[in-house]
This record gives sequence, C-alpha cells and structure tokens, in this order.
Amino acid sequence: PGIAAGDSFDFSLINTGTGASDDATITVNTDVTIVGNPTAGSLTDATIISGSALFRARYTTGVTWIVYRLA
Repeated sequence: PGIAAGDSFDFSLINTGTGASDDATITVNTDVTIVGNPTAGSLTDATIISGSALFRARYTTGVTWIVYRLA
C-alpha cells in the first residue's frame, strides 16, 4: 500500500559461488521487465568478471515493474 508510479528500490546480488557453474541469474515473471545483464558470475567466471551486481526495481503502473542493472 502507498506505492506510486516511479517509486523504486535498489538491491545488491552478491554471488559467493566459486565453481564454474555457480553463476547467479535473476529471472522475472509476467509484468516484470529486466534491462541489462541479469547474471552475477561466480568468483571464478572470467567471462562475467564480477561476483556482484547492483539493481534498481522501479514500479511503473498497475502491476508492472522494470528492473535495471546499474552495476
């Protein structure tokens, strides 16, 4: 209750996995769009470079959200 269009919150994803298959990926469902790379690689995944990611979830209208990768 009390949420308005344009409201947002930031969150971090810190992946402490050390195996090649330990990437962490955010998945979204109906009415949510993700912009940018949704994956934070494991600490040993050289193709993704970082084990952490910063995101912003922004409420647009109705039940619709957009999640942006910031870093």
